[in-house]
Amino acid sequence: MFNTAKVVYPVASAFEVLEQAGLARELLLERIVSVDNKSLEKLLKEIAKLDKPKATLLTAELGAVAKKTFSPKFWAKKVKP
Repeated sequence: MFNTAKVVYPVASAFEVLEQAGLARELLLERIVSVDNKSLEKLLKEIAKLDKPKATLLTAELGAVAKKTFSPKFWAKKVKP
C-alpha cells in the first residue's frame, strides 16, 4: 500500500504571489484556475433549494462550457486459488 498526496493552493493567495511576479490576471485565470466538480455540485444544490428553475438553467449552462477529460485507472482484486 502507498499514500498519495494532493496539494491545493488557495486561489487568492496563489494569484497574489503570481501577480507580484508580473503575470497577468487574465493569463492566470485561463491557465490555472478550474472549478472542482464536487464543490460546484454542492453549490448548485444549495441554489436549487432556493430557486430550482435557476439551478436547472445554471446546470445546463455550466454543462455546455465544461471540458471533460478521461484518464485510465487500474485496480486489482485478489484471485481465489
